[in-house]
Amino acid sequence: VFIGSCTNARLSDLELAAKIVEGKHISPKLTAIVVPGSRPVKKEAERLVPGVLAKMYDEGVIPRF
Repeated sequence: VFIGSCTNARLSDLELAAKIVEGKHISPKLTAIVVPGSRPVKKEAERLVPGVLAKMYDEGVIPRF
């Protein structure tokens, strides 16, 4: 499973993905990766909306930057 975007990446994209993933742990048979569209979006997600990326990490999603 790939969660990411490229052109016009927005924080709201990550917020929506976190809501979808929350409470649904990733099966050990799958690999799920989240790739914020840019470093500024990643930093914004970590700073302005605490927990957006952490929620995904907690459910087994692997970060790639």
